[in-house]
Amino acid sequence: MNEKIGVIIDFLTPAYEKTLRDTAARCGYDIVFFPSSKAAEGNVDDCTILYGHPSQRVIAGARNLKWYASCWAGVDRFCRDDLYQNPDCLLTNASGAYGTTIAEHSVMVSLMLLRRQMEYTEIIREGGWRVLPGGIHSLHGARVTCLGTGDIGTEFARRVRAFHPASLTGVSRSGRANADFDAVHPVTELDKLLPETDLLFMSLPSVSDTVNILNADRMALLPKGAYVINVGRGTAIDQDALIKALDSGHLAGAALDVVVPEPLPADHPLRKAKNLLLTPHVAGNMTLGYTCERNVQLFCENLENYAAGRPMHHLVDRRKGYKTASRSAALRRARHKKSSNMKNSRIKNGIMRIVQGIIIGAGAILPGISGGVLAVVFGIYRPAMELLTHPRRALQRYWRMLLAVGIGWAIGFLGGGSVILALFHQSETVATCLFIGLILGTLPDLWHEAGTQGRGNGSYISLIVSFLALFGALMAVKFSSFAEMPANFWGFLFCGVLWGFSFIIPGMTSSSILMAVGLLTPLIDGIAQLDFTVLVPWGLGMVGVMALFARIVSRFFDTHYSIAYHAVIGIVLASTIIIIPTDFASTAEMVWGVACAILGAVLAYFGSKLQPQEDAEA
Repeated sequence: MNEKIGVIIDFLTPAYEKTLRDTAARCGYDIVFFPSSKAAEGNVDDCTILYGHPSQRVIAGARNLKWYASCWAGVDRFCRDDLYQNPDCLLTNASGAYGTTIAEHSVMVSLMLLRRQMEYTEIIREGGWRVLPGGIHSLHGARVTCLGTGDIGTEFARRVRAFHPASLTGVSRSGRANADFDAVHPVTELDKLLPETDLLFMSLPSVSDTVNILNADRMALLPKGAYVINVGRGTAIDQDALIKALDSGHLAGAALDVVVPEPLPADHPLRKAKNLLLTPHVAGNMTLGYTCERNVQLFCENLENYAAGRPMHHLVDRRKGYKTASRSAALRRARHKKSSNMKNSRIKNGIMRIVQGIIIGAGAILPGISGGVLAVVFGIYRPAMELLTHPRRALQRYWRMLLAVGIGWAIGFLGGGSVILALFHQSETVATCLFIGLILGTLPDLWHEAGTQGRGNGSYISLIVSFLALFGALMAVKFSSFAEMPANFWGFLFCGVLWGFSFIIPGMTSSSILMAVGLLTPLIDGIAQLDFTVLVPWGLGMVGVMALFARIVSRFFDTHYSIAYHAVIGIVLASTIIIIPTDFASTAEMVWGVACAILGAVLAYFGSKLQPQEDAEA
């Protein structure tokens, strides 16, 4: 039986359906059409290719999926490794289908801003009839800078060229030349270009390097009276800074087709910002016939390449989120792997997961370190939470990963106690500095993870509130007359409760709290000696908390992703600051402490980059 293609698109016409059927038959594939993602749920197990815009639930349920061909140009939300049961699943976007429609939209809003259309419309609606002071502006003679020189940026530049701008400058990661621009500069030179920009056009994907790339400092570099247009992703702009720049008059106007969050709440301050033209992410919608037709053409072309083992177009590197893989890499990944290679890959990945498990297990008992944070950094947190909330499904999808991580965790956890005791016997202060460095080294990855779905006011408020709340609580415990807790059954049960929360709530560093109440050393000593009077109550507390609260925490992280992860950052900072040593015995001990902190930060930073090639297995 032929492999099957599942199609979920809402712009399907009889002509498009015929084109897809004919191409699939010519390439040796069966094809099935679903009217919606709802209809596709539970019915795509036999599909090796999905095309269109299925929900994440549909993709996650496609256990035999080898290639997801998205209808969208921006696919950042489909780059998560834990979304695919097949870790080698290919992802392509529809770059090249949206340049025309988005460029036309962008020219429209540019002219509306420059000619002050919104202001004149308001005057007319209020019954007025007058000319605004200050006149209007024009693309003719304007200095235009395009931040992003892909399909959308290039199509916009081609249309703006007809208005005879004074300069048309491109900015990209590489600075690679593009004939449609007067010059293209690498993004490292952006700050030098902004003071010479009258209109800044942005068409960027949402990746770590682009989050808040236009912040308050860079807005200040733009000349007074400049304009900003964003049709890429809302995360590229610091929205609070944009509002201030518009209301103060530093920026003459802005047009946003993308914002954070989407949809924009009715009371969001962006709605009241001065001279701001907002559209509800419609610049590239699927209502333009050319866009739909080109979309289908791109998929059919790629299907023929895929079937023939030729290099594919628009292949997205899911780990980077934006960069199209090289043609040779695309060809290698498109071809079926031999069984021997698969075996070697699984052995390599298994070893890597064991190493990560060792790090997480040791981190669970290191003061200042959160095993949950390390699990987030290594991409293990979601599968582990799924194991607690939906064990049967998790074991089917992630059993190899979870087995390897579990073995490593046991090694790191049981062996870590003895190592930590030895370090503390040498110098508790220096050991604590090492632990502080280890947690600080994970902060860049944690900050990146927190911002993958954007940052709003609620995100920063969450960070600040969680920091202040935990810091205040830890300070109260530290200086309380009840700081010392008894090392008995109830004390170790309390340890287990904290340990359970520290895993299901990443950043909740139980060891820091236990250090403050004097239970850390007795607990570690008991673990190192396999003392069941310690292990039993500790285990009961940990398992009980996980069973009671894992589902609640998991649901909160799913529904309030950015707020939850920024709260984690606040918790990490508070629990780390509280253990910073201030009573060094000598200058030499201080020097050693600083050196160990730096060493720990470096080790944690590079350790967080240890990622195997597969994150889920059927």
